[in-house]
Amino acid sequence: MSDGIGPALPPHLAARTAASSSSSSSSSFSSSSSSSSSSSSSPPEEDIPFPEERSLAAARDFFLSNTINRIVLRKVDQQAYMLLERYLLVRGYESDAAKRVRLLVDKAADNLACATPSFRKDALSLPFRELVECYVLGVMYPKMFSSIRSLYAPEDKEVLRRCRRAIYISQSNLDIPKELQCDQHEAIAELSRLDEYKSPCAKMHCIKRVNDLITRAVATATNNTGVITSDEQIPLWIFVVLKAAPPHLHSNSVYISHFSCSDVATTELGFLLVCFQAASSYILSEQFSSLPGLLAPSLVSSDGSVPRAERRAEKERRVFEGHRPQSAASVARSGANPTLSRSGRSFTMANMRSLDPQRVGGLA
Repeated sequence: MSDGIGPALPPHLAARTAASSSSSSSSSFSSSSSSSSSSSSSPPEEDIPFPEERSLAAARDFFLSNTINRIVLRKVDQQAYMLLERYLLVRGYESDAAKRVRLLVDKAADNLACATPSFRKDALSLPFRELVECYVLGVMYPKMFSSIRSLYAPEDKEVLRRCRRAIYISQSNLDIPKELQCDQHEAIAELSRLDEYKSPCAKMHCIKRVNDLITRAVATATNNTGVITSDEQIPLWIFVVLKAAPPHLHSNSVYISHFSCSDVATTELGFLLVCFQAASSYILSEQFSSLPGLLAPSLVSSDGSVPRAERRAEKERRVFEGHRPQSAASVARSGANPTLSRSGRSFTMANMRSLDPQRVGGLA
């Protein structure tokens, strides 16, 4: 029979059509129900905490927590290598190169945020930007920092040479208040590792750790009663920089100030960067040459080294002039902190201990 729309199908075809339609509808229902149940049962994507370390390896591991970011990072690597091949870093034009690097960092941050939903709400946060910077600048670091070092090699050599002249300098020579003078060997050791960090962000965090160690040493020496003002902080920084003598101090300062992609001008990192750069600038200034206790320029070679014979002769000259430290036994017997006046000046035990060049973090 016909229902008014078309001719009726033969009985065998009608039965086959009805069976196929029912099976297809049931299969589609089961697939849709299974997909809905699987989607409802899958757990929501969890937020991944930011790592504390600021390094290329830590940033790579963080971003690869989502496997799709492997494609994004591969693209970032290609763009970074292309920029290094096509762009020549020229002294005086670091700002132009920095603009191109920031564009690359911004693009990488956007692509990573688009690829990973959990990154989107943190795409503008400082930790996320720092990790992106650590990855991009970590990839570019070997060739980029090598170019900066070659451009500023004269300044680096001069800073290192002046630091070697200060091997006998004391904290008193830098007018650091006596109550704030203390052993700074931990801060000196940390700053000497500055070249090991690759991104500007990682180097700034190194500077922050140095400042924390300086503050902690003063707090320990004064039983938490010493307060460091900004006027006293810079001389402490100068002392630590002189004793640490990083081999590429000026190049690091240029690299951090130009290629940092994080806005830290109004943060604690920004203030500490100013202290670090102020110490570097002071060492290169004319005021540095008027410091008492410096080695003569002729005693330091062009590469910043002090020959052992010259160092021994200088030490003997200082001992002859009255810079001879007394033993701890004699101090204990006297029950006081004795002084020597052979050269017309008073030298406490604190002054004596800093005269040993091996005791770079000694008291002033």
